[in-house]
Amino acid sequence: MARRCPDCGYMNEDDRLFCASCGGSLDPNVRLIQGLEKKNTSTARTTSADKDEEDTGRKKTVQDDDDDYVYTSSRPQEKETNVVPWIIAGIVIVAAIAAYVLLF
Repeated sequence: MARRCPDCGYMNEDDRLFCASCGGSLDPNVRLIQGLEKKNTSTARTTSADKDEEDTGRKKTVQDDDDDYVYTSSRPQEKETNVVPWIIAGIVIVAAIAAYVLLF
């Protein structure tokens, strides 16, 4: 009798522990343990994220199932200032002073 994978539906041989197609566990006990471990891991991440938010004032957002996090600040972002107008204004002022000194 063949064993059907609960994840992908692939028919596997009786002696297989993991699906030959997707690699998912075919043993219901192992699937239960994996589900509990996944639940405990996600609960620990949520608790850790809440603690970090309280400590630093920053919000921690989970991006995917890896340990990658995106830090977002609760403070408003400052606008970037463009330096080009200031450079042009400086050149105009220096030119005006030079013209005044040379003419008088």
